[in-house]
Amino acid sequence: EQSIGKIIKKKPEGLKGKFKEAVGDHDTFILELANNVEDARVANMIATLLLMDYIFFEGGSPIRFNPVDQSCQCNCWNWYCCGCLCPCHCQCGGNQGGGYQQ
Repeated sequence: EQSIGKIIKKKPEGLKGKFKEAVGDHDTFILELANNVEDARVANMIATLLLMDYIFFEGGSPIRFNPVDQSCQCNCWNWYCCGCLCPCHCQCGGNQGGGYQQ
């Protein structure tokens, strides 16, 4: 089986880059292709790259604050299993009773 290329998610550089990725929506990918790749396969690899970015990294901000119940939710990671994307998160604060307090 011949490899036509690979997609690599570039790790953030330095503390500033790690912070920007943790609280924002900034991702950098590298697309490496073999030399004699047909145009249709190049287009397919670019489409795959965009789809992977959308599925795995465009789930919104990793840290969300709900002003109604004053809770903070942090998405720790996304677990991909059998075609499903399952977010693993923790929540702090908020109204534990589930209703609105006056």
